[in-house]
Amino acid sequence: MRVTAVIVTYGDRFRLVNQVVNRIIEEGTSEIWIVDNDSLPNSRVQLKTLEKSDPKLRVFYNSENLGSSGAYHQILEFAYKLAEERIFWFLDDDNLPQKGALNALINAEKQLTIGEKSPVLYSYRGDSWPEDRKAVSEGMIKGPKINSFCGFHLSVFLKSKFSRKLGSDSASIKYPVIEVKWGPYGGLFTRMKNLKQIGLPDKNFFLYADDQEFTLRFVSEGIPQYLIYESQIQDLDQSIGSDGGYFSASTSAIKLFYGLRNTTYLSKKISDNPGIYNLNKIVFKLMMSLNAAKNYFRNPELVKERIRLFKLAFEDGEKGILGKTYPN
Repeated sequence: MRVTAVIVTYGDRFRLVNQVVNRIIEEGTSEIWIVDNDSLPNSRVQLKTLEKSDPKLRVFYNSENLGSSGAYHQILEFAYKLAEERIFWFLDDDNLPQKGALNALINAEKQLTIGEKSPVLYSYRGDSWPEDRKAVSEGMIKGPKINSFCGFHLSVFLKSKFSRKLGSDSASIKYPVIEVKWGPYGGLFTRMKNLKQIGLPDKNFFLYADDQEFTLRFVSEGIPQYLIYESQIQDLDQSIGSDGGYFSASTSAIKLFYGLRNTTYLSKKISDNPGIYNLNKIVFKLMMSLNAAKNYFRNPELVKERIRLFKLAFEDGEKGILGKTYPN
C-alpha cells in the first residue's frame, strides 16, 4: 500500500521541514506532498530546490496562507480525484517522527483492521501534548468535553487541580494502544477511503479546532480511532503553546482570536445541556476577567484591546460566524 506523507508549512520554517522530510524518507514513505502556505521567499526557494532533489516530493505552492483547514481541504480535494487508494500520514512541519514510527503505524493498522473496516491512527506526541500522556498512562479517552465553553469544563478543571503531575517515565505506560474520539492533523494515519467517507475539512475554520471538528466526524461514521504509543513524534518547535497567556504582548492576537472563536463554535455545536454549558461559560469568563484584572496595570491598553477581541471571538463563535474574520 502506498503511504503518502502530507506536510503543511508556512512562514520561514524550511529548516524544520527539511529535517522532517529527511526523516520520513528514512522511514520509508512512498511519496511526500508538501503544502506551502505562502512561505517567505527564502523558504520557498529552498522548497523548490528540495522538490527537485527527490522524485518522491511534490510541493503545492499557495499565493496566500489558507490556514490549516484550507491547506488540508486543498490537498484532500486533489487526492479524492485520484484513482489509486493510499494511506495518508499527516504531519506538521515540525513533527519529527522517531525511528520506527511509520512501521509501528503500519503494524498497528494491520492488527486493528477488522475485515474491510480499517481504523484511524495517531502517532504519540506526549512531549508536548499532556492529553497523550494521560491517555497512555491513565487510560483517559481523548475527546471533546461535552457542554464545555470554549473547551473549558469546570469538572475537568477541578479534577486537574488535584491530579498528580505526569512525567515521561515509560514504565507508567499502561495503554500503548488506546481508543480516542478525536485527534490533531499532525500524526494522523489512515486510508483514503476513511477520509473520503467524512468529506473535506471546513475551510471556514481557517486556523485552530478544524482538526477536532474534522476528526469528530469519524465517530459519527463509526470509524474507530486509536492513539499508538510506539509511533512517536517529537515536536521540534517547542515555542508553540509556550507563550505568555491571553494578556501577554508575546501572544499572537490572531491566533488567540481564531482559537477562541473556533473552540467556542465547536463547543456550542456539540453541547446538549444548556444549563451546564452556561455554567461553564460563566466560570470561564469570570476566570478570564480575573486574569485581565491581574494584568491591567501592567499594560492597560493591551488588556482593553484583548477584552474587545475576546468578546468578538465569543460572539462570532456562538453565532457560527466563521471564515477569515479577524478584525484589522
